[in-house]
Amino acid sequence: MATLLLLAALPRPASVAEMTGELQIREYKNAVFDYRTRSVALEDVLITHNDDVSVRAARALQTVLAGNVNQLELSGGVHIDFREATLEADSAVMLFRGDRFLSVKVEGSQAQFSHQPADYPHRIHGRADSIRYETASGQVVFSGNTSYTDGCNRLEASSQITYDINSGIVRDDGDPATRGKTVICLDRDDERVPTPRPPDRSTAQ
Repeated sequence: MATLLLLAALPRPASVAEMTGELQIREYKNAVFDYRTRSVALEDVLITHNDDVSVRAARALQTVLAGNVNQLELSGGVHIDFREATLEADSAVMLFRGDRFLSVKVEGSQAQFSHQPADYPHRIHGRADSIRYETASGQVVFSGNTSYTDGCNRLEASSQITYDINSGIVRDDGDPATRGKTVICLDRDDERVPTPRPPDRSTAQ
């Protein structure tokens, strides 16, 4: 399928600033600290990263890696809120370098993403077998059985869709050998502003 760009009349918001701060465990039970592996295992967690990120999951494993990188593995009804975006899935891996949030990758049947762009009347929704978000670039990459809608236009692809939070541009993988389908909305009313809704949590259990 030839590369398809959906600008969807989106405004161009300012670039997402770096997300830095302490990782705080607000709620948990059954903590296990292993100083040999430099890891902490927790259950039924509520974790925050400064005021930018909020995470809920049935299980969490925090591990210190080389290069001053901390890895947070999450599983069981994972729900992540960051700024105006939401991710929901069966499992997730978050990476931090120092106090800076680097990336998150979620997986599940199916993982879900939503985002409310500034000054745009509709909420962005995407689904895929795997979703990865890179904070530095603002790129959200949907991989495997992907679908995306901006509240009117719809795009489906068998392989990959990329949504840029900063620019509001959506594109497929650009490979002419892959196939997909899209619906271009011709008659839309952007004056009607629906109440933003996050994805259905029941599908991430």
